[in-house]
Amino acid sequence: MKRFTEDKTLSIFTAFLREFLAELDRAFKVDVKLKDNLSAITTGQERGNMKELARETLENFKRKFSKTDLSSLPAKIETEEAAFKIMKCTDRDVGYPRMIQP
Repeated sequence: MKRFTEDKTLSIFTAFLREFLAELDRAFKVDVKLKDNLSAITTGQERGNMKELARETLENFKRKFSKTDLSSLPAKIETEEAAFKIMKCTDRDVGYPRMIQP
């Protein structure tokens, strides 16, 4: 058994956010706080379910992001499995995931 966030699955969040943020017209940095379901201890079989849950969480974030008023930052987006904080990026031209916390 190992924590889901210690698995390679954490890279799902990083890769998704890097790609998603790079496609935007404005640069944002994003902090992510995973809720209990995504930072739980898992067995091998449960890890597959957790990866799917991570993907669903990120797609939900993407849908909510498109509807979020980003004129006043920081902005927060809550999903059932994670909390996202969107901030203005002043140090780069392309956005990036800044911190992902279990």
